[in-house]
Amino acid sequence: MENCKTKFIPNYTKRISKFDKRFSKKWDNKCLKMLKSPTTSAKDKKFLVSICKKTKTKNVSNKTKKMYERVLKKGFCNPGCKGTIFQDNVFPQKEIKQDYLNNHTIPRKYKTKKEINRFTRGSKAIRSSIFNGQKSVLKNSFYNGLTQKTIKSLKRDGALSGCAVSTFK
Repeated sequence: MENCKTKFIPNYTKRISKFDKRFSKKWDNKCLKMLKSPTTSAKDKKFLVSICKKTKTKNVSNKTKKMYERVLKKGFCNPGCKGTIFQDNVFPQKEIKQDYLNNHTIPRKYKTKKEINRFTRGSKAIRSSIFNGQKSVLKNSFYNGLTQKTIKSLKRDGALSGCAVSTFK
């Protein structure tokens, strides 16, 4: 467990941060191209300027890094995938709701009872599509939809579980 927290999580957090930065730069470039385009109307340009200012490339905040770490810990350092939609038998409704409430990227106005229930229903739907009538989708704490190559790579990097449909490369 300690190896997962000290080796796997920091490495994957760095990877995700780099990906975020690359994606933001690509978005910035695309924004500039659309703004400079002669076919873009004045109304669209005004809208684009407001969006481009909000999404300007910046370093990933510590708060966001901590969120990445929490998600990675739950997905890859969690034998048996406890508290995730991959957990065997019972749907972990309490844990799913708590994760939603603790997610800082979701604005407070969306943390109403109605939105929490909508998120929970969505999670149940995703779970039922993943399970597809099976009792378990885990094999040695890794989702059986992951390829053997991916599982070997995750284990080599220090992961204890694979509670995700796909992984970040």
